[in-house]
Amino acid sequence: MIDFKTHPILKNYKNFIFFGMFGSGKTEISLAFARALKMLFEQVAIADIDTVSPYFRSRDEKAPLEAAGLRVVTPPFPFLRGDLPMIVPEVGGFLQNETYRTVVDVGGDDDGAVVLGSLSRFTKEQPTAVFFVVNTKRPFSDKPDTIIQNMYRLGQKGRVSITALIHNTHLQSETTIEMIEQGETILREVSETTKIPVFATVVQESLAQDAGDHGFFFPKMTIHRYMKTPWE
Repeated sequence: MIDFKTHPILKNYKNFIFFGMFGSGKTEISLAFARALKMLFEQVAIADIDTVSPYFRSRDEKAPLEAAGLRVVTPPFPFLRGDLPMIVPEVGGFLQNETYRTVVDVGGDDDGAVVLGSLSRFTKEQPTAVFFVVNTKRPFSDKPDTIIQNMYRLGQKGRVSITALIHNTHLQSETTIEMIEQGETILREVSETTKIPVFATVVQESLAQDAGDHGFFFPKMTIHRYMKTPWE
């Protein structure tokens, strides 16, 4: 189990960026990470720079996040539901502001990485941890060599170096423990080949009790699913 109080990444970095392929689950992890940070630090912000997907964006949880005491950085209200490539200036400000721990939720695939690259001068000014999120049940993320190609390609477009991987294999409500274990095998090979560590294996709250009886290879990070599909 990840211990946020003692983990060196939280001690050594101010900013935390989550990016990856489309459908990897970056937003859910960003939300969980921001809430965990808020339990440890007074000033925490989460910036939604997802200009790619109209679904599963941090901005959809703006009200409950603000109620929990987090600063939520999104486009202005008239453009909140739009798909325009709009990044508000406050994002750079929070990335530079030394009093804030800042989480950044990036859009998927190449377009999301290009948007991230536009913030490179800010991400380089403060200690910034970059997490590449992998869901091995998504297209182009089911084999080690393909994952490695994509992570380096997107990292180059995003103008960032990847600090750690996050293993987030899932099929929403159809996720099984066996599925997660199979994904760990793939991520172990990716990590061994690239020498990039795996920060955690993500487990949905609904599976947490069952997962407690299984010995995962990577530290477990339990998350609550905030984002729901229209039919749920």
